[in-house]
Amino acid sequence: MDYRDLKRAIGTNIRVKRHQFGLSLNALAYELGVSYQQVQKYEKGQNAPPCDKLILLAKIFHCGVDDLIITPGGEPSGRETDSHNPWAIQGVTMLVSHFARIPQKRVRNGICSLVKLIADREVLQQGADSSEPRSCL
Repeated sequence: MDYRDLKRAIGTNIRVKRHQFGLSLNALAYELGVSYQQVQKYEKGQNAPPCDKLILLAKIFHCGVDDLIITPGGEPSGRETDSHNPWAIQGVTMLVSHFARIPQKRVRNGICSLVKLIADREVLQQGADSSEPRSCL
């Protein structure tokens, strides 16, 4: 993937998320502190948003920066996708961000147990062993 492809992928993701959130070009531009023409250039892949704007976009769209730089094919741009790097999985950053906002430890433990149970069942279905469920906190 070259730089032009990366700019187009980021632009597409910004446009999709802007539409999902029902924001106009002007509204997003206001939130970013840029002109609507600049947002258009981001969305068309003519300009890439600088790091500070990517971080702000992630906050506006309640996602991780990595979710903004995922290519249309679903592959992270320039990041490993193997099982040794769970942060490369699309949506992990957003999941962790939302999880961290849950104030009750009991609820967080319940979520961890549920996720582990689901993951263990997937592993068992593939013929591998799993360990006993335990708290992840």
